[in-house]
Amino acid sequence: MNIKIKNCNNIDSGEIGIQPDKLNIKLGINGAGKSTIARSLRMSIDGKDLSSLKPFKHENDKTDEHAPAVSGLDKIRSVKVFNEEYISQFVFKPEELIENSFGIFIKTPDYTEKMEAINALIADAKKVFQEHKGLDQAIKDFEQLAADMRTTAAGSLAGNSKMSKAFGGNGNILENIPDELSSYTNYLKSDSNVKWLKWQAQGNAFLDLDSGCPYCIAPTEEKKERIKKVSEVYNSKTVENLGAIIDVIGKLGDYFSASAVSTLDGIVKKIEGLNKEDEGFLVELKEQADRLSNHLKKIQNLSNFDFKDKDKAKEEINALRIDIRLYPYLDSEKTQQVVATVDASITEVVDKIGLLKGQIAQQESLVRNAIENNQKKINGFLSCAGYKYQVELLREENDIKLRLRHTEGTKAVQNGDQHLSYGERNAFAVILFMYECLAQKPGPDLIILDDPISSFDKNKKFSILHKLFRGSHSLKSKTVLLLTHDVEPVIDTIKIMPDKFAEFTVASYLRNRNGSLTEEAISYGDILSFKQICDAVLETHSNKLIKLIYLRRYFDVLDDKGMEYQMLSSLFKKASTPYIKNGDDERDFTSEQKSETEDKISELIKGFSYDELLAVLGDKTQIVEAYKQAENGYEKVQIFRLLEAEHEDHVVRKYISETFHIENDLVCQLSPQKYDPVPDFLIGACDLYIKRKLPSELDKHTDVQPSQSH
Repeated sequence: MNIKIKNCNNIDSGEIGIQPDKLNIKLGINGAGKSTIARSLRMSIDGKDLSSLKPFKHENDKTDEHAPAVSGLDKIRSVKVFNEEYISQFVFKPEELIENSFGIFIKTPDYTEKMEAINALIADAKKVFQEHKGLDQAIKDFEQLAADMRTTAAGSLAGNSKMSKAFGGNGNILENIPDELSSYTNYLKSDSNVKWLKWQAQGNAFLDLDSGCPYCIAPTEEKKERIKKVSEVYNSKTVENLGAIIDVIGKLGDYFSASAVSTLDGIVKKIEGLNKEDEGFLVELKEQADRLSNHLKKIQNLSNFDFKDKDKAKEEINALRIDIRLYPYLDSEKTQQVVATVDASITEVVDKIGLLKGQIAQQESLVRNAIENNQKKINGFLSCAGYKYQVELLREENDIKLRLRHTEGTKAVQNGDQHLSYGERNAFAVILFMYECLAQKPGPDLIILDDPISSFDKNKKFSILHKLFRGSHSLKSKTVLLLTHDVEPVIDTIKIMPDKFAEFTVASYLRNRNGSLTEEAISYGDILSFKQICDAVLETHSNKLIKLIYLRRYFDVLDDKGMEYQMLSSLFKKASTPYIKNGDDERDFTSEQKSETEDKISELIKGFSYDELLAVLGDKTQIVEAYKQAENGYEKVQIFRLLEAEHEDHVVRKYISETFHIENDLVCQLSPQKYDPVPDFLIGACDLYIKRKLPSELDKHTDVQPSQSH
């Protein structure tokens, strides 16, 4: 698929290709727009507004001409991206290495199938909820009642509980309205009594402003004290608590025994507050309500996790029966119906206990194998990559969590991101990301890895690359976009191990020139030794200075300090006579050595003459002409060095003198002629220097005199 990107950050326009079911490696220098590609693709696939990607240069343009846009993703419906945001949101949680360890490592299709089989067998135990439709709400009401009757550690009714506040010192104040406030009875006992009390209290603040009633402008002299007393006797929060508790008790009425209903009725209608006997009754009622609701919730949430030992399955099932004798305050006809249904359902499950034990055994085997296999695979990778950590999948209550342990320690590491180095953190994160992608059913249509391995050394890079894209449990068959500024993954997959990667890997080089993004395919033949690159330049390039630059570097790479190297080195130092340097010892070429060496170099660069090229190097006009003829940034930088210009920017000077001068550690590389590694800003700096600094010197045609010293 061909994806077009427009007006996204530093990309004015560009097009990249992504081949389905393959690893698509996009190599590019920093600033090429790799992260912008990842972000724009993800936002577009997720259907998000792209306006945040609008380039700053167009921020005041309200037309559609410069609006961010991405096209070509019609077949991609879901995407998952590995980047810093992923690491911060999903990895290195306080209690486990990755969020949802159970779903990622254990919940396979086979596990789900066994889980459904077990749930089908224990479904009979849940029949009570099918036959008693209001039981779910009753459990919630029991929980609310228990919360309203909160108790202390000593087992008495808490003074700050809703029950104490509602029935505290004055009992049920709605059932015992003072005679002088009887005219307000309809308001106090209405369904809107709390709202009315709040409204009435707010009006009290205006009673003393005038002799008239703030509600009706009628005289209030005789009624003022009575009006104020409403707020003194009836606190809106107390009335609200009282109404809530009475409502819950009313909903649960059918579950209370006759004696409990009678006692509760007396409590809620009492004139005085609660006594010790009342509190004792309420505490016991709360305790029984707690136990019954918890028992019913255990049946409601019964799952495969509740059977950790198949041999105790029958015992655990029978433990779900309800003994009504333990709930005297709840021994009603309604509760007895629930208990009977529970007992009948449990009996049906027990009749199938043999089948249940068989399914539990099979599921236990699946979980055990999943734990062992995943631990083995991850720990094998950690060992090969040189990390002194191991992972463990541990059962914790009704869950399984992935924990980290140092090989020299015995306890699980808490807050892994605080103990791991930056490289270790990224290595763990990208491997866990792979497992999460594989666990998703269906998996994402596109997986984007935004520079996932550039921070590692060579051994760890390949270990991670191999883990991600080799073997049956990897991203090998997925559509993956890997964005990187590191050439090694390209060399490893395309050149070094094509038999392992080539069938499902394609690579290309990203180039962003002034906002125009292009890509150039990278094949096996494009990854060359410097000798191959040098041979091609010597054969095809027209400019001798450029040929000399490549030839000199070729000798550097080979560490060949023979006569040819010595002559070229002398030439680039503009020595009037070539010389041989051996440690601190220096001596000039003899005329015979000079002639013989020129002949050898002429075999590579026809017509080579030391003196003629020395004159060229002494003429800045010819050097600048060669600079203009250079076909890529790499060549321009090498020629710029020949001007011996001291650029005023120290960073630019460092790039020119060192970074893009001689890179002896690269045995295999991409040709800088085809895959230009030099960023635009560096060439721009060189262009500007030549434009600003050299015109006056070139107009004078003043040659630089050859150096007379070595």
